Amino acid sequence: RPYMATLRPGLLTPVEPDWGLDAEVETLAPHGAGGPDIEMLDTHVQEDAGGLELEAAKIVMAVGMGIGSPENLPIIFGLAESIGATVAATRNVTDAGWLPRQIQVGLTGRAIAPELYIAVGIRGD
Repeated sequence: RPYMATLRPGLLTPVEPDWGLDAEVETLAPHGAGGPDIEMLDTHVQEDAGGLELEAAKIVMAVGMGIGSPENLPIIFGLAESIGATVAATRNVTDAGWLPRQIQVGLTGRAIAPELYIAVGIRGD
C-alpha cells in the first residue's frame, strides 16, 4: 500500500539528498478514471501576503479571546506597531471572525518560529 505524509514547513531540519540511491518508480492508473481521460492541466499555490509576512516575522504578537472583544484589537495593533511586531491570532479569534484566518497560528494554523513571541489573552490549553 502506498503511504503519504505531509509536514509543516520549518518543523524539521532539511537533510542533503543522497543522489546515489535508486528509487523504484511505479506508475498507477487512478481508480474509476476509465483510462487516459484525466489530464493535469495546472497546479497553482497562491500564498496570501499576510501569511508570508507572518512566517518571516521576527517579532509576533498573538492574540486570543482573553482580550475580551474585537473592540480591543486597535490597542493590540497599536502596541504591535510600536515594537515592530506582526499580529497573529488563535483559532478561536479567527473562528469568531475578529481577524482573518491567514494570520491564524498554532496546531490548526501556520507554524511560525519568530525570535520573540508575545502572547496576549491566550489561555494555553
